[in-house]
Parts: sequence; structure tokens; C-alpha cells
Amino acid sequence: MVAPALALAAIALVVLPSGPAWRVVSADGEGAAIVDHRPIPLAHTADLARALKPGARIGVGPDTRLELELKGHLALQVTPGTELVLPGPPRGWSSHDMRAVVWSGEVRITTEASFAGDRLTIETPEAAVLVTGTTLAVIRDAEGTCVCVCEGTVEVGPRGGPMARVTRDRRRFVFRDGRPPEDAAIREVEGVELVAFRNRHRARLEGRASDRP
Repeated sequence: MVAPALALAAIALVVLPSGPAWRVVSADGEGAAIVDHRPIPLAHTADLARALKPGARIGVGPDTRLELELKGHLALQVTPGTELVLPGPPRGWSSHDMRAVVWSGEVRITTEASFAGDRLTIETPEAAVLVTGTTLAVIRDAEGTCVCVCEGTVEVGPRGGPMARVTRDRRRFVFRDGRPPEDAAIREVEGVELVAFRNRHRARLEGRASDRP
């Protein structure tokens, strides 16, 4: 049997750094982001943007927050202390399929209207998440993985196990120790943060649309 960490490493290796590039919307904090094991100072936004290809592995420190956009698809908020593999198309898959890995910390995600028909699979060491259009957070901590859904519907389950639908204002927790997943109402503070993130992103999209001739 392949250990979960090795399986996830294999997934990360087959993600291609191709397709549209990620755009840095904001980089708050000091120090550097680690992109594919290379430290890039947050102040060097052009270098950071060039390094953030789909499939890149990134990590941010305890005082750093990034907001990123994959134009025409979705936006991410990478919160302090998070490490992940950015969404990108796995080798041999359709361009409408993307895959990401969240190793630790929290990532907030909101999709754009043009995401319709696309699929994003997010994996953590113990959980699998299927996104087809929504606003959500994936939180990976010492106990397991929590998926909080602000709008839309997300499929969540243990890796290799049955998936269940998580709907608006609900959350599902997949435990590291193999206990049955826990379903409950979304954490209030998470709901507030997700709404604020979604609204900022939509305001940017509306602002760009209003600038068109």
C-alpha cells in the first residue's frame, strides 16, 4: 500500500505547470513566500507572479496572506501558515479538470461564473473535496480537514471513501484518526470571512467589466 504522503507527492508531481497563470491580487505581510522550495520576497510581486504557475507548491509564513486569481476560473485566499499545491490541470486530463493539494493551513476559494462546467478536486492527506462552483474554505489542522461551504454545493469525504454533499452554511470535518466525518453548521467567523472574500472578488470582476468599452 502506498503511504498517503507518498500518494499526495505523486499527485503533485503529475500536475502540469501549464495553462493560464495565477495573478497576485494582494500580498500582505513581510518576508517571503516559498514557491517550489524557492523563497520569493513579497515585495517582488513581478517575480512572485511569474513563479505562481498552476501546479506550483507554495507556502506562506505565520504573518503572510495572499489573494490570487486564475483569470476566468477562480480566486484563492491563502491564509497565514498555509502550504498547498496550486490548482492546475493534471497530465492527460481535460482542461476543465483541475487538481490541488492542501497540506496545512487554510485556503478560501470562490469560483467565477465562467467556472461552470469545470471541476476542481482538492485533496488533503485524509480528505477529498470536489468543487463544481461555489465559495468555500478548506482547513487542514492537527485533527483533520474541515470544509466550510458559504454558497453552492461541495462533495466531501475521506480519501478513497464515500462522498457526501455539503450545502450552503454547512461544514464537514474529516478526522485524521479515521472516525466518521462530522457534519454541522458553518463556523460563524468562517462564514463572515468567506462572504467578505467573495464580495471583494466579485467587486473586482464588476470593476473590470465596467472598464470595457
